[in-house]
Amino acid sequence: MARFTRVGLMEAMIDLFGGIRFRFMAPFDVGGTRLLLDACAETLEVLQLYPSNPHGEEPFMKCVRILVDNFTARSPLQVFDLSQNKSLRALQVTASSIDRALSGGSLDAASMLLKYAISTIASPVHIKVMIIYRDYDFRGIAPRGNSNWPYLSNMSEADRAEETLRHRRRFKVLREVHKVRDFQLVLHAEVWSPVVEYSVRMLGEAVADEKVTRGFEGFRSEPVVTYRPRTPPPLTLRRTFCCRED
Repeated sequence: MARFTRVGLMEAMIDLFGGIRFRFMAPFDVGGTRLLLDACAETLEVLQLYPSNPHGEEPFMKCVRILVDNFTARSPLQVFDLSQNKSLRALQVTASSIDRALSGGSLDAASMLLKYAISTIASPVHIKVMIIYRDYDFRGIAPRGNSNWPYLSNMSEADRAEETLRHRRRFKVLREVHKVRDFQLVLHAEVWSPVVEYSVRMLGEAVADEKVTRGFEGFRSEPVVTYRPRTPPPLTLRRTFCCRED
């Protein structure tokens, strides 16, 4: 749900339908996030969070700005108290959101939302934290003109060093979160079909590099890499929307 601030309408919908039963939620710029989380207390399984704080404000002191892809939300930290969500099994965050949070603040600022949210989870299951990677998160993937289909480009040594550094910075954030609660770390690639193999290989190499440099001591299990190929829309839709990404 995006850019929805009509809380009264949301309350009316919940009353009319006898509640809501979302299993996945990625709220941003939503005025009734707390209402949605409470309404889905028995059904919510996966929640996507956005820890970016590009404006340099003190995070989660009363209210903060959280950049969510191209939107800005304002919400107090307590909104993400997940103690009532009994079915929750995974938190998601995009790699680019972590990068933006790191560029706009400290390691503590970038990890605070995830640390708070995971600390409140009462579900007894082993929680997963999934980092979502898109095509643009890999320096070796480039767009092909106006087409959705990307291609692999030759990376310079500087590009390789920059990508390695980004992975290591993200792992630092996740180590901070792990201090609060153990979780299964999943690096998940959601990329166009032609670059799936490359993306999975790059994520595997990032995990291997981290194992050599820092290791994953204290984690119950080592990180895993998963993927879901993206496919282009039907030709008629591609013509209608000029091949713009969803």
